Amino acid sequence: SDTPTGLTATRLSTGLAQVRLTWSTVSGATGYEVYYQLSSNTPVSVGTTASTTINITSGLLQGSTYTFYVVSYGSASLPSGNASVILTISNPVVSVFIATLISTSTTLTWSPPTAVVPISYNINRRCRRVCESSVTSSSETSVSSPHTSTFIPPYSQCAFDLIGVYGAEIAFFRTNYLATTLSTAPTAQVDDIIFSSVELVSMTVSWDEVPCNGRNGPITGYYLTYTNITSNTSYTVNITGGDNRMYNLTGLIPYTNYTVSIMPYNYNMNGPARQEIQLTAESIPGVISDLRHGKLPTAINIVWNPPTIPNGIITVYEIRYRESTSTGPYNIANTTNTYYSIVGLIPNTSYTIGVRAYTSIGPGEWTDREYTTIEIPVIETFSITKLNSTAVRAEWSFVSRASHYTVYYESTSSSSRKKRQVETGMRVFPGDTTEGLIEGLDPNLNYLFSISISFNVNGIIYEGERTQRIPPGATLTPTIVSSTSSVIGVTGSSSISTYSTETTTMITPLTTPLTTVSTTVLVNNGINIGVIVGPIVVLTVLLVLAIIIIIILVLVVYIKRTNINQKRKSDNDIVMECSPAYATTKFKTKSTVEPVYDTTNNEYETPLPPPAEYEIPTV
Repeated sequence: SDTPTGLTATRLSTGLAQVRLTWSTVSGATGYEVYYQLSSNTPVSVGTTASTTINITSGLLQGSTYTFYVVSYGSASLPSGNASVILTISNPVVSVFIATLISTSTTLTWSPPTAVVPISYNINRRCRRVCESSVTSSSETSVSSPHTSTFIPPYSQCAFDLIGVYGAEIAFFRTNYLATTLSTAPTAQVDDIIFSSVELVSMTVSWDEVPCNGRNGPITGYYLTYTNITSNTSYTVNITGGDNRMYNLTGLIPYTNYTVSIMPYNYNMNGPARQEIQLTAESIPGVISDLRHGKLPTAINIVWNPPTIPNGIITVYEIRYRESTSTGPYNIANTTNTYYSIVGLIPNTSYTIGVRAYTSIGPGEWTDREYTTIEIPVIETFSITKLNSTAVRAEWSFVSRASHYTVYYESTSSSSRKKRQVETGMRVFPGDTTEGLIEGLDPNLNYLFSISISFNVNGIIYEGERTQRIPPGATLTPTIVSSTSSVIGVTGSSSISTYSTETTTMITPLTTPLTTVSTTVLVNNGINIGVIVGPIVVLTVLLVLAIIIIIILVLVVYIKRTNINQKRKSDNDIVMECSPAYATTKFKTKSTVEPVYDTTNNEYETPLPPPAEYEIPTV
């Protein structure tokens, strides 16, 4: 067969070391075999083909020079002479790469790489504002020259990488090409304006620099303008240098409001101005007036009027408070309003509370008052409903800000003559509930139930008095209105003059027949101006005495029966212990049977200490 002619070798864009060989058709040839040889090494066969084109996609190395051979075969299967071509697989190089800059974008232009053109180009971008260190990175794929990279902040330094994509391979044509976008006018104000050394006719003004994300270039100076608001007279000072951020104003008029404006500029491009007002020559203020209050178990709300003689601009009010019996430091709070709610207080405790006003010169005199928080209220409505022989449902009225409710129960007698038992217990329910399920009761025992309210003050639990004990099926409701008083409600208004009514009630069980007696006392600023009807008081006293006598008789009978039962049950070795905290009797028996406690989803099983054991902080 004849030797192939017209052999050529070209680079492929699908790889950095891939070659395509082509040659002319040889008459009578049945196939062709292709070889490549590196330097003086033994030729390597690529394979045979019936076509006049073959792609070599593996085995070649970038940066090397190869000799490629092609021989043809005829019907006699004898090879012809070989045709050869030499090709150097050099690295592609981009010789021209230019960046054209504006304030918010960069246009990149480059020349095609030598040796072989890639399928596509990618650009990696890393930019940061000149005034900060954080870098924002992004990648743009399948781009072409020229390419505009946008959304770059003004006065930002960027590093660009130009990458050629050759199929699964890439080539970095340029790396870390640096370019900085142009400056523009500042778009942010200076930070806080600070006034110091404020005197009768002078003051010192200083300010913080423009935030980095709003400078848009180096700050080269500031225009400071100060204006007498009364006479509308203005003066402007040009302060050169971005680091000069302090100026002393002189020749001012005493006790006059001045508007001070600071405008940054960047190469004669002005940014937005920040403006503040300052009054010269202030003095300390007078005392506040008309201090009033409203009371809750764990909070005291106070409201007042500004000083009659302010002597300047009131910048803040300072509140101090502590327990009246304490000699320790005061608790301090600040507000710009003329009202404040002091929370986290101990119920039924006297506090000394003071308020004073501030100007920029300093504080005025304290106005002190002594107020007492109210006692923890007793639940107004409480009922027990029997569900079955071992469970009841307790329901009660909601009390705002309560942390939890505690339902206590104790047995009063036994329906079984075989073994007399005494059982006490309690269940704790969250402050946002108004009912709870109590299960696991002994069907052979009769129970009485009571409830108390608790408040959480700085992690310490304060528990109020328990209600009267009631059996299942009974309900406690408020029956007597005893007094009305004025309560201040703190709202968003700075001037509060609205008074509401606070009602105190006595609670008795509906199951007990009582004559309802209403006693109304009108209160105004702590002085009784109402009238108490005499006959009603007499009837009330007689009724109370009768109830006390009945209770004493019941207790005497109960004590006698208890002594008899103790003698009968001495074989059971029952030991009686009285808990002074609960004022109830607990029984312990030497039994090998372990107690069983029921748990439900409607109650907290974490036991709480009795009221007498709660910690009361001292100052």
